[in-house]
Amino acid sequence: MPIYSDYSSSVMFKAGTEIDMKNSSAQNIRISQEYLVLGDRNSYLNETDITRAYRKFIKDFASALTNDTSWWIMIMFGHQQNKALAIKKRFEQHRTIYHLRRLYLSANIPLIETDTVTISELDYLHIVSQSTWMDSDSKNRAIEKAKAINEKIGYPNYLDGDNMTKLEQLYAEQNFNSSLMQNLLIVLKVNLKRRLQSLRQSVDCTEYNPSLNDILQYLHFSISFPAGILQPPFFHKDAPKYLSYGGIGTVMVHGITHGFDDTGRLFDKNGNKVSWWSNETTNPFNQRKECIIRQYNNYTVIQNTRENIADNGGLKEAFFAYQTWAQTHRNVDRKLARTNQYFTNQMKQGVHSPSQCRVNGPTSNFIEFDRVFSCKPNQGNSPTIGGIAGDERLTTCWKNTLLLNQTVNSLQPNDTLLIPFNRTFWLMGGIYARHLVHVTIQIDGILKFSDNYFEWPRDSHTHLVLDCFYFEQLNHVTFTSSNSGNQKGIIDGSGNRWWGLVEYLVIRGDRPRLLVIYNSTNLLIENILLKNSPKWTFYGKDIANLEIRHTDVDARRHPNVQWHDLDELTAFNTDGFDVSGINIWIHDCNIWNDDDCIAVKQQDSNSFHSSCSENMLFERINASGVGLTIGSIGPSTAHSCVHNITFRNCTMYNTFKGIYLKSRPGEEGHTGEISNILYENIQIYNASQWAIWLGPQQAAFKGACSLLWPFIPGMACPIPSGITWNNITLRNITLNDPQISPGVIIGNSSNPMKNILFDNVFVKNPGSRPWGKNYYACSNIEGIAQGNTEPSPPCFKHQIFQL
Repeated sequence: MPIYSDYSSSVMFKAGTEIDMKNSSAQNIRISQEYLVLGDRNSYLNETDITRAYRKFIKDFASALTNDTSWWIMIMFGHQQNKALAIKKRFEQHRTIYHLRRLYLSANIPLIETDTVTISELDYLHIVSQSTWMDSDSKNRAIEKAKAINEKIGYPNYLDGDNMTKLEQLYAEQNFNSSLMQNLLIVLKVNLKRRLQSLRQSVDCTEYNPSLNDILQYLHFSISFPAGILQPPFFHKDAPKYLSYGGIGTVMVHGITHGFDDTGRLFDKNGNKVSWWSNETTNPFNQRKECIIRQYNNYTVIQNTRENIADNGGLKEAFFAYQTWAQTHRNVDRKLARTNQYFTNQMKQGVHSPSQCRVNGPTSNFIEFDRVFSCKPNQGNSPTIGGIAGDERLTTCWKNTLLLNQTVNSLQPNDTLLIPFNRTFWLMGGIYARHLVHVTIQIDGILKFSDNYFEWPRDSHTHLVLDCFYFEQLNHVTFTSSNSGNQKGIIDGSGNRWWGLVEYLVIRGDRPRLLVIYNSTNLLIENILLKNSPKWTFYGKDIANLEIRHTDVDARRHPNVQWHDLDELTAFNTDGFDVSGINIWIHDCNIWNDDDCIAVKQQDSNSFHSSCSENMLFERINASGVGLTIGSIGPSTAHSCVHNITFRNCTMYNTFKGIYLKSRPGEEGHTGEISNILYENIQIYNASQWAIWLGPQQAAFKGACSLLWPFIPGMACPIPSGITWNNITLRNITLNDPQISPGVIIGNSSNPMKNILFDNVFVKNPGSRPWGKNYYACSNIEGIAQGNTEPSPPCFKHQIFQL
């Protein structure tokens, strides 16, 4: 049976002259399947109710055309399954070459041995997850491709002149009469002949194609807009520009978007079929495509994902293009009336989703639409931020992350982002925003991060994991929850899968921090539970004016554990609140973790907001972990500094360390200081390691004091000389039942600690290891013990007040 009629109407198979996909300057013969095929190659591979029904349909269809139905069944199913015979052999056996020769002879083109025949197969999707978005090389190629678009607007160039010869030649064989059907058949036959005759001719990239259903032509990499569409409601020269950008602009970018989707990526800027995306870009695109698929599945329509992606891209890019124009043309456009009817006039169907879906889908993914039209979560158009609650599948994590990233970055002054109560939204890392001003992020529900290390997003240059949240250059931003009682909004890092000795050997320190804020001012964090961070829980770096209140940290290997044994301590590096900057107040918080509960980090003369971390108050804090900490502080060329820090009215139950001030090594000639530090009214219970430590940091890196010192003979504890310690006061401190000797206070011999004061530092029932009756390791200290300090560090002077 012929595979092509005289009029090019194709239902099962299609054959004709097309541009060579691998060499867009040449033409070849292509055979492909058409409309009466199953849409997915996988549908042919397994016997199902669908394939059985389809097999019967093909047989019935073939019976209406021929007495031999076996050929149809084998071609349709054997071709897709790629079974015994090679495709070329199968087509030769069933006289396909004969039909091709006959087809081209109808256009006076005899086929020769060197003509190339390409047989196309159905493609099918491979949804493979990856962890980064578009890499820099793919971005550069995308920019090059965008600049190479061949624009064909309105009509072909040859109509600009008076010479109508080409137009007359184009229609010379189209002798029309009064019959619409006869005229249609004439057009089909002439067009088929013209395409067949183009075999072995070079490709004319300037050829004009007026079809709107093929706006973007991959092989020419051109975009065509016939004059017919350049009229209302899409375009009018006197209409406000936002109408034209929203109308024809959306349609144009819809077409352009196809040049950069999972089909467009297969063709380079010259129109050749060369994949120019790397795996680092292809796989994340497929993940994000799954989000669109899931969204439009909820609309209960048969969807074309490529068209839905293009709808989303068209709306957004046209909007941002108009914004760019408006920045240089202020007060030009008059306001638009009846804006609620605007978008629906632009949509058509065909291969696209129904009109309502083409409106609701893209606008519900576009936060700028919500902001302008005052849409609120669950109001009918805009989804709740995060999109899908209670679903921890990877595709959902990516969708929620993309939506949250988009939402946070679009927040305007006085906006509030709400995470609703009693709902959990799963996320991946890499949520980033900057320049938020006078914004509130209200977390009444739960934001929970995936624990999938292998899929976690990474920096494209360093290949290290991205933090869960990273903000910078914020001003007057509040993170809060409106929940009442003891209920708090939750950010959960799912850290348990990142912790452990084995995990540390595999991934080392390549773990995400839960919440990082850098170079920001006037911040409030309240009523939040920061839970199970893979690494540091909160890091406020170079901050001016920060208050954290009624916010808790919980990072435990085992729920409800109340001690820090060796297994629990494998959740190390899970610092609680790490801060540097000026004017910081953290109060009324609970912290349980297996590293520094609070750590004051250094500033220097290169910092933005202060040359010293100073003017900080930490009070009414219940903490258990590796201490209320200053440090570690290392010397630098810009003079590292921590100054005027107070901890007071704090309680530490079953903690590992208690009061912990630590320096770290630096290069010769570098300097730093720790000065004017006050710990006051601190109760420490059952510390399993040092209740008080003033000295070098215990760590595993080179030059640090060994973690095994002094319990393993031969372990070293070098003391850095570059840090100056001065005016450190411990007042009204009670150590209850420390499991080992109370503490370590050791300075450098060439730069001893000065003005160290213990005032009413009382130890109840101290342990005897390792210092015995000395109770403290104490050297190179200029210190004074006064009041009810008992026992006194052996190198301190004991001062007794007399009335």
